[in-house]
Amino acid sequence: NDYFMKEGETSDNVYILFEGTCQFSKTVVFNDAEKMKQPLEGCKDIYGLKQSSIENINICNVEKGAFIGEEILFNKSKQYEYNVQVTSSKAVFLTMNKWKFSILPLGVHKGVRNLYQEKLAKNLRIFKTILQTKRLQYNPEHLEDIGGPLVVSSKEKLSYRPNLHSRS
Repeated sequence: NDYFMKEGETSDNVYILFEGTCQFSKTVVFNDAEKMKQPLEGCKDIYGLKQSSIENINICNVEKGAFIGEEILFNKSKQYEYNVQVTSSKAVFLTMNKWKFSILPLGVHKGVRNLYQEKLAKNLRIFKTILQTKRLQYNPEHLEDIGGPLVVSSKEKLSYRPNLHSRS
Protein backbone atom coordinates (compact mmCIF):
# COMPACT_ATOMS: atom_id res chain seq x y z
CA ASN A 1 0.00 0.00 0.00
CA ASP A 2 1.08 3.55 -0.63
CA TYR A 3 1.67 6.10 2.06
CA PHE A 4 -1.18 8.48 2.76
CA MET A 5 1.19 10.86 4.48
CA LYS A 6 4.98 10.98 4.93
CA GLU A 7 6.83 12.20 7.98
CA GLY A 8 8.41 15.60 7.39
CA GLU A 9 5.88 16.71 4.76
CA THR A 10 4.10 20.01 5.30
CA SER A 11 0.42 20.52 4.66
CA ASP A 12 -2.55 22.55 5.82
CA ASN A 13 -4.78 19.50 6.25
CA VAL A 14 -5.84 17.50 9.28
CA TYR A 15 -7.76 14.25 8.79
CA ILE A 16 -10.21 12.02 10.60
CA LEU A 17 -10.24 8.40 9.50
CA PHE A 18 -13.90 7.79 8.64
CA GLU A 19 -13.50 4.27 7.29
CA GLY A 20 -10.63 1.78 7.14
CA THR A 21 -7.39 1.20 9.02
CA CYS A 22 -3.95 2.83 8.89
CA GLN A 23 -0.51 2.13 10.31
CA PHE A 24 1.72 4.82 11.83
CA SER A 25 5.50 4.48 11.52
CA LYS A 26 8.65 6.52 12.16
CA THR A 27 11.69 6.72 9.92
CA VAL A 28 14.99 5.67 11.45
CA VAL A 29 18.30 6.35 9.71
CA PHE A 30 20.91 3.76 10.67
CA ASN A 31 24.42 5.15 10.77
CA ASP A 32 26.52 2.19 9.69
CA ALA A 33 29.80 4.13 9.65
CA GLU A 34 31.16 2.08 12.58
CA LYS A 35 30.89 -1.06 10.45
CA MET A 36 32.88 0.30 7.53
CA LYS A 37 36.31 -0.39 9.02
CA GLN A 38 38.77 -2.98 7.72
CA PRO A 39 38.34 -5.91 7.16
CA LEU A 40 34.55 -5.44 6.99
CA GLU A 41 34.96 -2.81 4.27
CA GLY A 42 35.63 -5.58 1.75
CA CYS A 43 32.51 -7.50 2.85
CA LYS A 44 29.98 -4.68 2.88
CA ASP A 45 28.20 -5.94 -0.26
CA ILE A 46 27.75 -9.40 1.29
CA TYR A 47 26.07 -8.00 4.39
CA GLY A 48 24.21 -5.23 2.56
CA LEU A 49 25.85 -2.53 4.65
CA LYS A 50 25.85 1.05 3.46
CA GLN A 51 27.17 4.24 4.99
CA SER A 52 23.60 4.73 6.19
CA SER A 53 20.34 2.94 5.65
CA ILE A 54 16.71 3.83 6.32
CA GLU A 55 14.01 1.75 7.94
CA ASN A 56 10.44 2.49 8.98
CA ILE A 57 9.57 1.31 12.47
CA ASN A 58 5.87 0.64 13.03
CA ILE A 59 4.41 2.47 16.01
CA CYS A 60 0.69 1.66 16.01
CA ASN A 61 -2.42 0.89 13.99
CA VAL A 62 -5.47 3.14 14.01
CA GLU A 63 -9.09 2.59 13.07
CA LYS A 64 -12.23 4.56 12.29
CA GLY A 65 -12.45 7.82 14.25
CA ALA A 66 -8.70 8.44 14.61
CA PHE A 67 -7.27 11.92 14.07
CA ILE A 68 -4.39 11.93 11.60
CA GLY A 69 -2.04 14.85 11.05
CA GLU A 70 -3.30 17.02 13.90
CA GLU A 71 0.33 17.60 14.92
CA ILE A 72 0.66 20.32 12.26
CA LEU A 73 -1.70 22.43 14.38
CA PHE A 74 0.57 22.28 17.43
CA ASN A 75 4.18 21.37 16.63
CA LYS A 76 6.85 23.97 15.90
CA SER A 77 7.87 22.57 12.52
CA LYS A 78 4.32 22.42 11.04
CA GLN A 79 5.34 19.06 9.56
CA TYR A 80 3.71 15.67 9.83
CA GLU A 81 5.43 13.57 12.51
CA TYR A 82 4.57 10.11 11.18
CA ASN A 83 4.39 8.05 8.04
CA VAL A 84 0.79 6.90 7.64
CA GLN A 85 0.04 3.94 5.43
CA VAL A 86 -3.45 2.66 4.60
CA THR A 87 -3.61 -1.01 5.61
CA SER A 88 -7.22 -1.76 4.67
CA SER A 89 -8.52 -2.30 1.16
CA LYS A 90 -10.35 1.01 1.37
CA ALA A 91 -9.99 4.14 3.48
CA VAL A 92 -12.13 7.27 3.66
CA PHE A 93 -10.84 10.44 5.31
CA LEU A 94 -12.66 13.56 6.41
CA THR A 95 -10.42 16.54 5.64
CA MET A 96 -10.21 19.88 7.42
CA ASN A 97 -7.66 22.56 6.67
CA LYS A 98 -5.98 24.62 9.40
CA TRP A 99 -8.04 27.70 8.64
CA LYS A 100 -11.36 25.87 9.07
CA PHE A 101 -10.05 24.32 12.28
CA SER A 102 -9.09 27.76 13.62
CA ILE A 103 -12.72 28.98 13.51
CA LEU A 104 -14.04 26.10 15.63
CA PRO A 105 -14.93 26.82 19.27
CA LEU A 106 -12.05 27.05 21.78
CA GLY A 107 -13.23 23.87 23.52
CA VAL A 108 -12.61 21.88 20.35
CA HIS A 109 -9.07 23.31 20.11
CA LYS A 110 -8.33 22.33 23.71
CA GLY A 111 -9.76 18.84 23.22
CA VAL A 112 -7.74 18.17 20.07
CA ARG A 113 -4.57 19.60 21.71
CA ASN A 114 -5.04 17.27 24.69
CA LEU A 115 -5.61 14.35 22.34
CA TYR A 116 -2.43 15.26 20.43
CA GLN A 117 -0.35 15.51 23.61
CA GLU A 118 -1.60 12.15 24.87
CA LYS A 119 -0.95 10.53 21.48
CA LEU A 120 2.55 12.05 21.31
CA ALA A 121 3.47 10.82 24.80
CA LYS A 122 2.13 7.32 24.09
CA ASN A 123 3.86 7.06 20.71
CA LEU A 124 7.17 8.30 22.19
CA ARG A 125 6.98 5.59 24.88
CA ILE A 126 6.29 2.94 22.24
CA PHE A 127 9.08 4.23 19.99
CA LYS A 128 11.64 4.31 22.85
CA THR A 129 10.68 0.76 23.83
CA ILE A 130 11.16 -0.46 20.26
CA LEU A 131 14.56 1.25 20.01
CA GLN A 132 15.66 -0.26 23.33
CA THR A 133 14.42 -3.72 22.32
CA LYS A 134 16.49 -3.49 19.15
CA ARG A 135 19.47 -2.28 21.22
CA LEU A 136 19.84 0.85 19.16
CA GLN A 137 21.80 3.80 20.49
CA TYR A 138 20.31 7.26 19.99
CA ASN A 139 20.51 10.74 21.41
CA PRO A 140 17.44 11.16 23.68
CA GLU A 141 17.32 14.88 22.83
CA HIS A 142 16.55 13.97 19.21
CA LEU A 143 13.35 12.22 20.28
CA GLU A 144 11.95 15.52 21.52
CA ASP A 145 11.87 16.69 17.88
CA ILE A 146 9.85 13.70 16.69
CA GLY A 147 8.99 15.45 13.43
CA GLY A 148 12.02 14.22 11.51
CA PRO A 149 13.86 10.94 11.03
CA LEU A 150 15.88 9.71 13.99
CA VAL A 151 19.55 8.84 13.43
CA VAL A 152 20.71 5.82 15.44
CA SER A 153 23.92 3.90 15.83
CA SER A 154 23.26 0.37 14.69
CA LYS A 155 26.17 -1.56 16.22
CA GLU A 156 23.65 -4.27 17.08
CA LYS A 157 21.73 -4.11 13.80
CA LEU A 158 22.78 -7.52 12.50
CA SER A 159 21.58 -9.21 15.69
CA TYR A 160 17.92 -8.52 14.96
CA ARG A 161 17.94 -9.34 11.24
CA PRO A 162 16.79 -12.98 11.32
CA ASN A 163 17.39 -13.52 7.60
CA LEU A 164 21.13 -12.97 8.17
CA HIS A 165 21.63 -15.01 11.35
CA SER A 166 18.85 -17.56 11.48
CA ARG A 167 19.51 -20.99 12.92
CA SER A 168 17.66 -24.11 11.88
